[in-house]
Amino acid sequence: MGFDTSADAAPDEAVPPDGPCVLGAFAPPVKLGGPVQSLGDDWFPTPTLGERELYFYRYTGGAGDGEVVRAARPDTSAEWGPASRVAEVGTAIDDTSVALSEDSLVLIMTRSGATTNMFEATRSAPGGAFSTPVRLTLFAAQADDLSPWLSSDGLRLTFGSRQNGLLDIFETTRATRAAPWGQPVFLSTLSSSGRDDNPTLSEDGLEVFFSSDRTGSASYDVYRSTRTALGQPFSAPQVVPELSSAGDDIGTRLSRDGRRMYFNFNSVRTGGQNAELWTSTRGCQ
Repeated sequence: MGFDTSADAAPDEAVPPDGPCVLGAFAPPVKLGGPVQSLGDDWFPTPTLGERELYFYRYTGGAGDGEVVRAARPDTSAEWGPASRVAEVGTAIDDTSVALSEDSLVLIMTRSGATTNMFEATRSAPGGAFSTPVRLTLFAAQADDLSPWLSSDGLRLTFGSRQNGLLDIFETTRATRAAPWGQPVFLSTLSSSGRDDNPTLSEDGLEVFFSSDRTGSASYDVYRSTRTALGQPFSAPQVVPELSSAGDDIGTRLSRDGRRMYFNFNSVRTGGQNAELWTSTRGCQ
């Protein structure tokens, strides 16, 4: 898959003289450095604003204390600073996986009660407070809807749902940010008899990574699939061995230029084992 070189690409990642960058395999994952990590469980690292802000959720104690937090750094060469709670979207129940548009003005998150539901909040400028989150009702029947991914422009939403009884991946779009979301489409070619979740797409929407515990997985492994055009079916998913461990590899979040994966590597998805934030990079072949 070809991508234009970003303005701050390293010299060894420049566009080859004979054509656009064809991205290769990911490098071995490394933990994020700096004070961004906590002594509790940190989940689903989601970059925004040119990878200068990072949103994720954190557990530091018992049940019901999941909270959305934000960390920042001055530029992409610096380590992430300490994370602070995004208080205006918090509640007394678990506030968990989060996704943002690239301008950080649209936030979609999940809350876990009797069922897990997605909520949307907005703000008028980066750094400002978000509005009170409003629940998204995308299906007639109530079921768990979770682990959202949001496109840069805020117009494409991909997520996991138990609408079919299993945990499957769905996709919906809208014409503008003020418009309602359309009827979600089941991405059937990504489905298995296991649990398929945590989708993240490339900027053009033609490449997807997600986590699955399908037959053949060590636990939750990272899988990749592609499609030829938006609205077309994805190809049969293939495991990404360099992003998959003996533990749970979940919370996949691809950077907007497609070169870095932020995720939880070799974790325990049920928590309590100090889940940490990791990243892996890939360059031109």
